[in-house]
Amino acid sequence: MTNDLILKRTINVNCWNVEATISTEKERNELMFLLMFLRDNPNSTARELSKESFFDISSRVVVAERLLGIANLYGLVEQEESKGKNIFALTEDGSKALETRQVFVPKEGTWTILASDDSLLPFPILLVEAFNEPNAINEVHSKTNEREFEVLPSWLIKTKGQTGCPCLGKHVLRFDSLQPKAETKADEKLQVEWNISQNTLKLKGHMNGKKINKDIEAPTIDFQNIWQQLLKDEGWWDNWNEDNQKLALEFEDTVPQERQSMKGDFYFEHPRLEQFGRFEKLAVNKISLTPLTSRDAQLWAEWRLENSINDYATKSNFVNWQRTALEPFPDFEVDLPNRQYLAQEFWQENKLNPTTTTWHLIAAEDWNL
Repeated sequence: MTNDLILKRTINVNCWNVEATISTEKERNELMFLLMFLRDNPNSTARELSKESFFDISSRVVVAERLLGIANLYGLVEQEESKGKNIFALTEDGSKALETRQVFVPKEGTWTILASDDSLLPFPILLVEAFNEPNAINEVHSKTNEREFEVLPSWLIKTKGQTGCPCLGKHVLRFDSLQPKAETKADEKLQVEWNISQNTLKLKGHMNGKKINKDIEAPTIDFQNIWQQLLKDEGWWDNWNEDNQKLALEFEDTVPQERQSMKGDFYFEHPRLEQFGRFEKLAVNKISLTPLTSRDAQLWAEWRLENSINDYATKSNFVNWQRTALEPFPDFEVDLPNRQYLAQEFWQENKLNPTTTTWHLIAAEDWNL
């Protein structure tokens, strides 16, 4: 095939107003020296940190304690009591923060969350925005002051503790807590376009009056595996030649354009992939073709030869037409008729109403051109 293989489908995007604690990845350079100190000096106190970093100025112990308190709040350090002193050590999140130079900063509140459980998405969360609760006056005068709440689906609840970048967002985040019930909002619709050939994935459509055209992370796939699944679903896999990347067909199942170009356009009515579900109707253009059997190759080559006769069949022209007719079939034994046989055959079939091809053959043969 010469065109890209692109799968498309419409996805449903759910929208809720949710009470949650969400941590967003941010740069907090003022905490990096603290984390480096605890990496090299585990189980240290605030005074030891102050002595190392603030040149033993006792008044700076308060600053060290405050920074350690922030790091503890963010889950970067853990605090224990030993011999009457509070000692601190790095947590796993603290070690990761040192590697990435990013810190997850938590914030409690009510958030508008757009999400989808479509299996193509790398992260089910599409967008998170702060939600401002309507004031009492607005609620009283609202035409629809009945707010609907529902239990969140399990696939959204499972995102708690997961780290990822919302598909339509810019910053990596993590849900630290998530209330199980939320206010429902009107759903949205978007389209995913998965270019299998280029292994790219796009989200497209409109949302809140804004045009969406966003590149997101595509699944890690093997093109040949996807192509095999599509062909099997249509019952074409047994006809596919993996070595030369061609689809084998019976001569009678082809049309003139395919016989001449040795390429065909095919349609997958309901393409389906085991891991990712169904997609919209798929057109794949210019798939390379080959005969299914030796008989099909013989008929195909004969047709190509006869279809090439568009001028007087001189000896040189006829040899060139034979060579061109045979070119696509190097793996088959094909015996093409000579000019004399073909001229006689066409005359017998068309002598009551001779065609242009008949005259081109008969004239060249009679005049020994």
